[in-house]
Amino acid sequence: GWLTNEKDSGPPAQRGEFIGVAFDSILSTFHLTAKQAASLVRRCEKLRRLGPSTPRKLAKLRGKLIWYSPCIHHAPIIAKPLSNWIGGPETPAAWDAVRPLSLPVLAAIDFLIQHLPALSLRARPIWPCRPMQLYARWLTQQPGSTDPNSFFSVIGVAYVDASVHGYGIAWQALPD
Repeated sequence: GWLTNEKDSGPPAQRGEFIGVAFDSILSTFHLTAKQAASLVRRCEKLRRLGPSTPRKLAKLRGKLIWYSPCIHHAPIIAKPLSNWIGGPETPAAWDAVRPLSLPVLAAIDFLIQHLPALSLRARPIWPCRPMQLYARWLTQQPGSTDPNSFFSVIGVAYVDASVHGYGIAWQALPD
């Protein structure tokens, strides 16, 4: 089961919630809770509504995104424009300097407002997924490797080769 400190924990369990993350140790997945996703969306909406911001305020959103990145699909990619805009402030005054948000930051915030609730429902694996492991499962056709309802469904493999003259792609639906 899942056991934490007295203040934050309930009885040991294989499924539950902890600090905004829903976990399922039976399926080996976790995802952001709807409550936590709504909190992040409200933070995004507030930033969008206020317009110009400070690196400190945007860093709070970026920090949450990175903290929850194991259970939000593509969070590090979404956070990249925020990181670029924040830069590397070296003084308290630089952290609190008000600046207009860039178009990439606004696009990232708008994307989160629109898509974070749906992204938060999509479970992520607790254990890292390595392409080579999926490829090996596909080659041996282990259970779940071709099942479309499987968390680790692999429907085929694309082989890519490139040169200065162009590139080629070959699709293989089933192993030889």
